[in-house]
Amino acid sequence: MLIGRFYFRKVIAMTATPLSSTSKPRPALRLISTKELPREDWLAVRKQGIGSSDAGAAVGLNPYKSQLELWMEKTGRDTTLPKADPHDEESPMYWGNVLEPVVAWHYSKRKKNKVRRINAVLQHPDPELPWMLANIDREVIGADDVQILECKTAGINGARLWKEGVPEYVQLQVMHQLAVTGKQAADVAVLLGGQMLEIHRIERDEQMIARLIELERKFWHYVETDTPPPADGSASAEIALRCLIRKTTARPSISVAVRVWLQPILSSRLFANPSARRKPAKPSSSRCCNRPWAMPPARSSATVLSAGRNPKTAACSMLKPC
Repeated sequence: MLIGRFYFRKVIAMTATPLSSTSKPRPALRLISTKELPREDWLAVRKQGIGSSDAGAAVGLNPYKSQLELWMEKTGRDTTLPKADPHDEESPMYWGNVLEPVVAWHYSKRKKNKVRRINAVLQHPDPELPWMLANIDREVIGADDVQILECKTAGINGARLWKEGVPEYVQLQVMHQLAVTGKQAADVAVLLGGQMLEIHRIERDEQMIARLIELERKFWHYVETDTPPPADGSASAEIALRCLIRKTTARPSISVAVRVWLQPILSSRLFANPSARRKPAKPSSSRCCNRPWAMPPARSSATVLSAGRNPKTAACSMLKPC
């Protein structure tokens, strides 16, 4: 059951219109066209909700971005965070953008499916979920079994995450897209190492979508109440935490919730003196851990959900707490 009503922290002065499609029980809404939208404005729109590429970070399962870093982005505290340059020819982001149409073309050639761009930021049609946004790489046209194409590229380092199928943060990205659009299936086409194209099918899973919405809602509540989420032990969280502390000490007008959250950290001798920290203990084989859920790698036909809190060790039922 959906409870509570959440609204954008800032009002976007625009009208959402239904996304035209042939088979959709719940049409997504076109929040704004991105065809000629400047990148700065597109990034500003993304701050008004949780996008599909934010889904993994919002629930704590993105290996590159923590909940805390995402929270800083959504609350406008990301000015001091390091950012990837989309024009840097040595960055994965640059080559991902350059190769996206190439991946889409080869997918269309191999699968005999026509695809087209959706130049819009999409919004969930449920008025209680206005913060669920999505950008879709391509729409698959005329196919009964699949409606969305997500294009990915992975270099030498990133390819290791694809050894056992679609990484869980990508699965969450696609499931978020299916939730927003009401579609039934998506293909993920990934170019590995610049020369191997793999195609994976992810089917809509209502239980997983319900769990994803529940956890995303909890994250968005952190944004709306201006309260930082728990910091994990990732490098992303450490960088975000240090940036947040610098901003807090430099701005006396920082919100009370943030100051209360930071107080134990600011007074910690271990934070002030990193050399005094103990080495982290080896991970336990216990089922209980700090992850809100986990999923095993997807097969090419469908996505399977496991709800343990540690994706590497747990195998709990999705609806049963550890």
